[in-house]
Amino acid sequence: MIEAKNFDLLAENVNAWLPTEDKRMIRILDGNIRAILSDRYRVLDNYDLVFLALDEFAKAGADVHKLNLTESHLFRKSSNPKAAGRDSPW
Repeated sequence: MIEAKNFDLLAENVNAWLPTEDKRMIRILDGNIRAILSDRYRVLDNYDLVFLALDEFAKAGADVHKLNLTESHLFRKSSNPKAAGRDSPW
């Protein structure tokens, strides 16, 4: 766990390790670096993604029976009557 007094040292080290020309996003969870991502990484809001997915399910004729969104996962239970006939990519 990184203590508050060590954030300046961490920032200095990370800036020294990574090239200055490249932009990076560093994901941190519970004081631990989880990922170092390039500037091509696309950040998506979970709620926006859920509503987009629900729109696509509706377009495909799927019935969403259960949907649960957490900080790290999206769980869904759905059915698509067309899938039995293989008319759907699902």
